[in-house]
Amino acid sequence: MGDLRLKGGYALNVQAFHKWRTDVLEQIVLPSGVPSLANAGSARVWGIETEAAVPLTGFLKGGLLEVSADFRDAAFTDPITGQSRVVTDLTTPEITIDFRQDLAEARFAWGRATSRHRAPPPSSPTRKSSTGAEGASLPLSRPPALLA
Repeated sequence: MGDLRLKGGYALNVQAFHKWRTDVLEQIVLPSGVPSLANAGSARVWGIETEAAVPLTGFLKGGLLEVSADFRDAAFTDPITGQSRVVTDLTTPEITIDFRQDLAEARFAWGRATSRHRAPPPSSPTRKSSTGAEGASLPLSRPPALLA
């Protein structure tokens, strides 16, 4: 884990994590062939979350570029098959890019944000792995003090 702040508003934050989740709900296929939602027990979750802020004031007055990237992985042992599966509703990587320009004299700010993440596969309780959305992106942000 690290948080680096430099003169001029440059910032970099990197966090790695590993944790266990209990009572994970997952789609499974019962021995009868019927799909069902079941408590899959515990799951291992690990990942890296990064955020960077780059002031663009050198060539664009009041400009700021913020980038965040989250990489996550999670797996559990399927209680029916005994095989390791990826936890449903996990998106990785998720990348968010925000551009903002504060125009202090005009008391105005504008910007553009874009986010990209792996699209989830079609829903199927028999799949071995899946991805989807998890949580919300929390990019570094400068408070809009100029607009107060």
